[in-house]
Order: sequence, then structure tokens, then C-alpha cells
Amino acid sequence: REGTQTATTTMGRGGHTATAATPAATEELRRILGDAQRSKHTHERGLARCLALVAEAPEVFAVDAQDEGGFFEHVTRVLVAKKRDGGVERCLAFVAKVCSGAVLQGGEAEADVAKRALLWLAKAAGAADKNARCRALELCALVLERVVSEDGAEVDERVWTALSDAVVPRVSDKVAAVRKAACLALRRLQEENPAATSALA
Repeated sequence: REGTQTATTTMGRGGHTATAATPAATEELRRILGDAQRSKHTHERGLARCLALVAEAPEVFAVDAQDEGGFFEHVTRVLVAKKRDGGVERCLAFVAKVCSGAVLQGGEAEADVAKRALLWLAKAAGAADKNARCRALELCALVLERVVSEDGAEVDERVWTALSDAVVPRVSDKVAAVRKAACLALRRLQEENPAATSALA
């Protein structure tokens, strides 16, 4: 689970200064996510388009993106959506695919986006909004399931620790759906992790 560079994140803007994204890049991301929301059949192609966009316009994937339309702004909207419908489910599945695909198929820049996203989700797991907590945990579980099961894939130690620290308390969350999502994520964090194992006991 040892890796390279990591970045701390918050659910929103702040931190280091980000370069403004071009309108063309934010529009491309909007189209990718719109297609993913409408149909799972677009997810494979959408993943390739997202990974290409990381190389072409990394500023779109900055946590503190200066302009509207960045990746984390879109993910925030999915996390806090009041209605749980097919579109939300498809978006969650696609975001998980992008994060896991960035680790498994991308280079250093793509892997950095995935690490940034997992750290951001760790923060989101403690959000006041119950929908955000639940969906952030579900995303963590989906990403970890795909990455951990892949031979040779590794999760950065700092990311692993941040996820464990964020997820373990949610096993005792007052909302049943959040507790369930936390248990799903913890099953992927149990390896050499006494706190996660104890929380599931």
C-alpha cells in the first residue's frame, strides 16, 4: 500500500492555488459526466476521456479549482443529491471507475488524482449531510474493491491511514445507511488494520 505523492483535501475549496481551467476543458468534463449519468454503456469510453483530460487539463481535477465545473464540484453535487435515482447511481459508479482506473491504467499524474480523490472522500465521510457521508463511503468501498483486488496495485499508506481514520467512526453513525456503507468500506481496509477489524467485530 506504499506509494508516492499524496495531497490533503477538504470538501470544497481551499488549500494550494489552482490554475484556472479552460472553458473547453470544463465543458468536456460536463459532457463526460452527463453521458455517464444517462447510460452505463458510456462508462468505458468516458474513463478513457477522463484520463486524457487529466493529462490535457489537470487543473479541472484540482480540489480548489478556481472556476466552476471542476471534477470535485460535480462529485459534490452527486454526494448531496436529495433523490437517489438511477442517474445518481450511475454517476457514483462512474466516479469510482475513474478513480480506480486512474490507479490501474494511468501514470503518475492520474494516480495522483485518484489519491487526491480518496483523501477528499475521507473528509467527505465526516460531512454534516447524511447523503454525502453515505455516498462518500460507498465510493470509497467501490474504489478500494477494484484497486485492492488487482494484483500489483497499491494504495498509498497515507491514503490508507486517512481512510481508516475516517471510516471507523462511521460504523457507529446514527444513520443506518451510513453504518452499512462504512462496513462495506472497512472490509477492504481490514488487512493489517486492527482498528478496522475491531470496528467490524
